[in-house]
Amino acid sequence: MKTLLLSQFLKKHCSLSLLLISSLFSNIVSADEIRIALRAHKGLEQGMQQWQATADYLSERIPEHRFTMVPFDNISALNQAISRKEFDFCLTNPSSYIKHKIDYGAQPLATLVNKRQGKGYSKFGAVIFTRSDRADITKLSDLMDKSFIAVDELAFGGWRVAWEELLKNKINPFVDFKSVSFAGGIQQDVVFAVRDGNADAGAVRTDMLERLAASGKINLGDFKVIGNKKTEDFPFLHSTSLYPEWVFSATRTVDDNLKTKVVAALFSIPGDSVAAIRGKYVGWISPLDYSSVETLLKKLHVGPFDVTTMSPFERLKSQYGMALLFVILAFILLTLLVLYMLSLNRRISKAQQSLKKEILAREALERQLMHIQKMESLGQLTGGIAHDFNNMLASILGYTELSINSETVRNDKQITQYLQQVLVTGDKAKMLVSQMMAFSRTEGDIEKTEILLVSKLIEEAKKLLRPLLPSNIEFDTNNIGDNLYIKINHVMLDQVLMNLCLNAKDAMTGRTGSGSISISSKLVNYELTQCNSCHQNISGPYVVLEIKDNGSGMDSITKKRLFEPFFSTKDVGKGTGMGLSMVHGIIHEHGGHILLDTEINKGTTVSILLPEASGIHKAPQVKEIKTATKIPPVIAHQHIMVVDDEVSITTYLSELLQQQGYKISIFNNSQKAIDFFAEHHDDINLVITDQTMPDLTGIEMSARMLNISKNIPIIICTGFSEHIDEATTLNLNIGAYLEKPIHSDKLLNTISSLIAEQS
Repeated sequence: MKTLLLSQFLKKHCSLSLLLISSLFSNIVSADEIRIALRAHKGLEQGMQQWQATADYLSERIPEHRFTMVPFDNISALNQAISRKEFDFCLTNPSSYIKHKIDYGAQPLATLVNKRQGKGYSKFGAVIFTRSDRADITKLSDLMDKSFIAVDELAFGGWRVAWEELLKNKINPFVDFKSVSFAGGIQQDVVFAVRDGNADAGAVRTDMLERLAASGKINLGDFKVIGNKKTEDFPFLHSTSLYPEWVFSATRTVDDNLKTKVVAALFSIPGDSVAAIRGKYVGWISPLDYSSVETLLKKLHVGPFDVTTMSPFERLKSQYGMALLFVILAFILLTLLVLYMLSLNRRISKAQQSLKKEILAREALERQLMHIQKMESLGQLTGGIAHDFNNMLASILGYTELSINSETVRNDKQITQYLQQVLVTGDKAKMLVSQMMAFSRTEGDIEKTEILLVSKLIEEAKKLLRPLLPSNIEFDTNNIGDNLYIKINHVMLDQVLMNLCLNAKDAMTGRTGSGSISISSKLVNYELTQCNSCHQNISGPYVVLEIKDNGSGMDSITKKRLFEPFFSTKDVGKGTGMGLSMVHGIIHEHGGHILLDTEINKGTTVSILLPEASGIHKAPQVKEIKTATKIPPVIAHQHIMVVDDEVSITTYLSELLQQQGYKISIFNNSQKAIDFFAEHHDDINLVITDQTMPDLTGIEMSARMLNISKNIPIIICTGFSEHIDEATTLNLNIGAYLEKPIHSDKLLNTISSLIAEQS
């Protein structure tokens, strides 16, 4: 009977034990492992003894996860592991955290409250000390030509904080000290080295001297602190400012729910728990502000701010910060302006679409009136912005050219390359303004067209396009029909061909880096053909300009959206999406259509259909830009007046012209300029003025000046927005009319030519 009862008892309890073991094993297996990287500055074994209990506490409070502490005694290995995304959290010192934050996107969750002398402290610093019998060392400046020892080159409290304090006192330890050595990461070895006379002075983190004295390893009276500071509620010896304690951080891959649970668990750790006792801390608090740590690292050029790990641009910024600051700020402003203009045009475009739907339902006269009002408003608004934009471009490009020509920059090839890139980008911005102006032209502008010969137009366009295409792209314009005429503004047709050909170039360079583009023309009679850009059937005779490439082609979705405003086929940030929308607007306003034939990896053919011009066929009159072939040398001490309401432009022109030997008088007010001219006109050889100014326009001011003296050459500078009647400039005998932004060579050539004519 006893045997039977014993057997039943064992079966019952063994089954229960197996069930419990199985359940426990199941929980362990099912729990996700969460890895915590640890900066083990006291060694791997001691690091695990001190901190694994904290990981175990987190596992108990968050049972669906199993937290594991992984120690690193090498900070570089720790950083590499974080960069490879091998860990979810990290417990490390402040300077190590700043690197993780900047380089890998780490987020602080909690700041450690260390337990020292029975109380909690969330800040620490460094203590700089020597032996008490060193009468020759009483202040930091006495450390000149002395030997110095610290904990480790990467130690925060054990070196970097002390290093910053030395710099504050105008001491560069690597220049002014006899020697600087490091103890391999062991704090007490620094103290022993100073005590034993192996180094004149040293630095450790705060509370280290007191802890060694309490353990009986040193006599605190054998040492004295150099530059001792007093901080309320901080009883430990220190020579420096105080910084936040170690930080518990999360990598960017950790989800918010887990971060919330970990923070709650850390804040709940009791001060008398195993985790707190072994970790030698009181608890955790919300993360302190670590910006002071970041500032310190920037000052020392260490960690993420080490110049040896910086990009070329970051090194230039460090060496030429003020020289590049103007360019950076200016382009930030330009970017904001472009975004504003794009947003404005996007809203206007939506308004246009809504208005067109209403216009189609109204009588023809009302539709025409509303359309004209809309386009005039758009043209005026965009034109005003374009004027301000070009004024800023004039200053930016001008000062950039001055910088490139300065001796300091000319001797630095790398910064010269950066500034040359600024000039290239400025030219692109100028082209962008031109496109936006073309995009917002009114019908009144569209109607100013001529009957032009197609072959002549394509020849002129080829002269503009060939320099913009890589040499390995063939450019063929041989298949041009004879005696084909269209009625169009030739500048607008240049814009159409330039946008289509440059788009074709991008399609080829993105695929193979080479290819071919061809432009051809012919007369075609269409019968009910679908128009890609307007989704209408077209029929009848049209002059067809065909732009064909053998590039990457387009899919059906891109083909449908190609001519929509702000839709770009280029990579994000590399296109505005305005070029092809502008092409659509120009062709549509001229009564034309666009056909698109494209296939992935088989190239694209864009056919521009324009009505054949009837009536008198006359040869095109394309204006040629006249340039002086021989410019006489600058005559020294010629007196030039510069008038512009933009201070940055007058300052730049003054610097440029004075470098050429001219005497300069600058004015930001047109009335003051007239008063000066009236008194000194006999001593003035030339006037440069802006067209758009608050008081008088450049034309109005020039007219008054020429009433005073007829023989003064005047150069008028303007943006895209102003319209100047050519007859007015001829009647006033204006010397030259230049569009902003003006390249310095063109301006200097114009000045030299006009002054030479007066000689």
